[in-house]
Amino acid sequence: MMLRAFIILTKPKVLMLMMLTTFAGIILAPTPYPSTITILLIIFGQACIAGSGAVLNHIFDRVADAKMSRTNQRPLVKKSVPINHAYLFALALWIVGSILTLISANQLTWLLTTAGAIGYAVIYTCFLKTATPQNIALGGLSGAIPPLLGWVACTNSIDPGALLLSAIIFAWTPAHFWALSIGKKSDYEKANIPMLPVTHGIKITSYFIISYTILLIPLCLLVWLTGMCSIVYAILSCALNIWYLYINLKLVYEPEKYAMRSFYLSISYLYLLFFIMISDHLYRRFL
Repeated sequence: MMLRAFIILTKPKVLMLMMLTTFAGIILAPTPYPSTITILLIIFGQACIAGSGAVLNHIFDRVADAKMSRTNQRPLVKKSVPINHAYLFALALWIVGSILTLISANQLTWLLTTAGAIGYAVIYTCFLKTATPQNIALGGLSGAIPPLLGWVACTNSIDPGALLLSAIIFAWTPAHFWALSIGKKSDYEKANIPMLPVTHGIKITSYFIISYTILLIPLCLLVWLTGMCSIVYAILSCALNIWYLYINLKLVYEPEKYAMRSFYLSISYLYLLFFIMISDHLYRRFL
């Protein structure tokens, strides 16, 4: 049970998506592919540092988590993991992740990864989350950087292609979390967290969701237009974006029915989008 609690603290579902998008950055970077061992070390190093940020997020959010039905069973709320053990676990993850990243990648990757973890655990959790209804839009940068990290691990430079991949996740993040905050609006009210549906209402939030969903379409097409993927990717990504936009248009008129559908679909959307990118790029490179 203790091991399971520590694993939960790292937010493994989030880490899985992060590892996929990091891998996409590695694959799409305009350099020879690293060895399989190097790729695994890069991805695992990123996961450890990101996991340390997730543990700190649990620590700093534990009072608010206790007030929300979605989060009141988390390990630190239930006190199944002592706080001092959680701090030590976060430190251990950061040290292991730092060693792996510096061995397999470069200092720039390590700096960006550490900055991302601090941005999420401290800047977003401790300040932005309770300061503004645009918290997730402003704080989404930390969650958007995994493909940039994978790219920089290979190139040791920040290039437009890497920024484009991160921009897709940055645009995806508000629609993803605002759909959740509509579905769990009462939770955020209890915790006194000023999510957009709480401060501006569900209708306004749904319009913002549509805006960000529409923004995803040209960003996804730019991956094709810049030559990173083929027309096959462009067609499939358009179909995926139309599907996602359709559900979010339904959310505008039936938020109670479609908010959580949109939230869960958004996760599948990002998995599929980056899987298509990776598959398309690998197919063209090897065949």
